Amino acid sequence: MRSPSPFLRRCAADFHGDGNASLALNAMRQHYTTPCSLRNRVSDLRALYKQEHPDGRDVTQVCLTEEELKSARRFQKNARESKLRAAPRVEAALMLSHARETLARCRSVRNVYELTLALLLVTGRRCAEILNGRSKFAPNPSPSKHDDAGLRYNQCIFYGQLKQSNAVPYTIPLLAPLPIVLTALTELRRRQARDVHQLGNDAVSRRYQSGLRQHLKADGKAYPGIRCPHQLRALYACCAHQYFDVGDASLAYFTQRALGHAHIKEADVYNTFQVTLDARHRGSSGRFVI
Repeated sequence: MRSPSPFLRRCAADFHGDGNASLALNAMRQHYTTPCSLRNRVSDLRALYKQEHPDGRDVTQVCLTEEELKSARRFQKNARESKLRAAPRVEAALMLSHARETLARCRSVRNVYELTLALLLVTGRRCAEILNGRSKFAPNPSPSKHDDAGLRYNQCIFYGQLKQSNAVPYTIPLLAPLPIVLTALTELRRRQARDVHQLGNDAVSRRYQSGLRQHLKADGKAYPGIRCPHQLRALYACCAHQYFDVGDASLAYFTQRALGHAHIKEADVYNTFQVTLDARHRGSSGRFVI
């Protein structure tokens, strides 16, 4: 379950007080504007209530109509198809060069937003995974798997995968050498508020998402064509598939493994860029064994 918002906690408390499922649902219908967000937050409310009041009221009363559930499924299907309709061409090398240069001079970078955007692109992790102060990137202990042991710092073991109940550490490709990533991550955490590691992941996202979007918009020349921070995760997957020698692995399968998804069907919405890359860069980051 997501870290509950103050609004969701109020809804749970009101339902516990009066037991009126209709009031709780009407409040949520006004607060959440898309069918999918409404469906997901109703599910979160029920889980939150059971967790906080195991012997409380029958929270299964707080449920959407069948038509609302069908609407959420239609909305999700249409949104997925909309994302996959176009795959814009992007000049990846220039954006990667900017991100790497930003990380290399991390101590003189203006703010945490600039550092975070660069880390999002070269690691492919989610915003909360970079910003929650708990995730770890460790050296890959098996350099012998690679054609060139000198390229072993272009991948690492990632600890801290979100959105999985039993997440385990796994190997990820990096689009900047691990020592540079670790130095920049340390600098980022030095600048963050001391309480960040105590926050839930949703609270971390709420704290930083607005600033990240504003910085991305204000500094549009650095990441042209990227409209929101999460798109950098998609760009990472499309870039890494070409910068690494992945054998015969398809882009979808590689994306699933590199992003840590449980199912390959989750990968297609991240395959939304056509990366323009000079031939000399293809496979230049070494071999990534899947």
